[in-house]
Amino acid sequence: MKFVVKQRHDGNSVNHPDYMGSYAFASDTALKSVVFEEGFETIPGSLFPSCTGIETLVLPSTLTSIGHKSFDQNISLHSIDLTKCAGKVELEESFNCYYTDKVNQLPKITDCTFYLSDASAIDKNQFGGIRYEHAVYAVTNGGTFAEGTVFEAGKLVEPQKAGYNFKGWFTEDGTEVTDADTLTAGTTYHAEWDEAVMSGNCG
Repeated sequence: MKFVVKQRHDGNSVNHPDYMGSYAFASDTALKSVVFEEGFETIPGSLFPSCTGIETLVLPSTLTSIGHKSFDQNISLHSIDLTKCAGKVELEESFNCYYTDKVNQLPKITDCTFYLSDASAIDKNQFGGIRYEHAVYAVTNGGTFAEGTVFEAGKLVEPQKAGYNFKGWFTEDGTEVTDADTLTAGTTYHAEWDEAVMSGNCG
């Protein structure tokens, strides 16, 4: 199920505690995709804990921070779209996407791709520890994703950028990524673009 988190329209703050407090959507396993509409600046801590079905998260341009363990134990989360975020987004162990298998005492983790318009949009040092050894970073260099884009686990999705044609995804050493390649956790991939050539008649 796709879920769009909307603003209040009664004059109260977007983050009014009566509207959206900690554990507001806890353990809702029916959620698959969560989209925050424009206007949100802060996502409170512990908002979607143990929502084990969430796979994708789309965040607005207005976002500046995500609270502590907002998406705690979201073990299916594989794609986070931050490409519309206009500035740096402060994180506080916000994507604690693992839990411990009590039988084997081993963590269960899903590799998660963070799509960023600019590499400076988040501070990777805020991730620390085993929780974020499974993070993949995909820098679109100004590209964003159209509404309704389908994100796939373990695959890099093609972004779009006005006035440019998408050339492909590349590793930091310049190697192009193909559909057959397996993404490597802890690695940063970059989108490259060719300027679009406009054609027309001058007659």
